[in-house]
Amino acid sequence: MKKSFLILLVSLFSCFAFSQTTEENILKDEEFIKLKKESITYYTSDFYINYVKDNKDFKDKLPEKYYTDDHTNFENWVKKNIKLTKFKSVEEALELYKQDVDRFVSNKEGEAEINNLFFKLEKKYGRDVFNSVYREYVFTEFYKVWQEKGLK
Repeated sequence: MKKSFLILLVSLFSCFAFSQTTEENILKDEEFIKLKKESITYYTSDFYINYVKDNKDFKDKLPEKYYTDDHTNFENWVKKNIKLTKFKSVEEALELYKQDVDRFVSNKEGEAEINNLFFKLEKKYGRDVFNSVYREYVFTEFYKVWQEKGLK
């Protein structure tokens, strides 16, 4: 019985020590430091904040159950269904749609390097461990700004 307890205690200590060491290694990793800086800078930028707000405003004007696989046909859809939306006119809907698509493309380009680095580090350290560290030391930083700016 004592032997089993001792083995369990050593195992738990080893897991805790490994976890701490891995977290410390991540925090000291030059690529993590770069990812943290770039993530916070990008996700708190005026561009990103405005993109999220404008995207929400656009979606809020669409019917709750709106969904299409064919985004090239938005113009035809909105002409037929303008009364189901909260847009003032077809022209407003098309303009806001174009802005939303343009910002979506720009956002994906802006996130590309961040995502590549994120997935590289996630693969290096393991998904669960890395995501836990990222959430604690990076996400919480830009989430504070999102709350201040009215994003959820």
